[in-house]
Amino acid sequence: MNDLKNIDYRLNNYLQKRSNPDYQQECGMLVKDKAQLLNELDQLRARNIVLENELRELIRNYDDIQHEEEQNRFKNERFRMLEDENQSLKLLNERTKNEYKIQIELLQRELDLTILEKNKLLEENIQLKGQQDKDDLYKK
Repeated sequence: MNDLKNIDYRLNNYLQKRSNPDYQQECGMLVKDKAQLLNELDQLRARNIVLENELRELIRNYDDIQHEEEQNRFKNERFRMLEDENQSLKLLNERTKNEYKIQIELLQRELDLTILEKNKLLEENIQLKGQQDKDDLYKK
């Protein structure tokens, strides 16, 4: 029963307010305010859609930039590795050239010694032949 009295009281209050001209003017202003707020809400929704599209584009651009940077990092790392390998090969080449140079010098010395020994043996051979020819002459 208390609820019915409360509802009746609220209904009477509403009817009295509604019959008041100030209330009607206030309702008209509320309708205008509501219309303006709905208009602003529509504008904000449209702006939000534009911003979301811009954000998607920025994210896409960011992803593209990240991909390019990743590719550049990969290329730079590959380039650095190739430079290191190139430097290692240059050092290896230089060491190999030095080793071959030393081997050539050793072989040249060995060749020179062999030529000297050959010349000595030829001289010795010539002397021995000369000695043998003399000995053959004396034997005859």
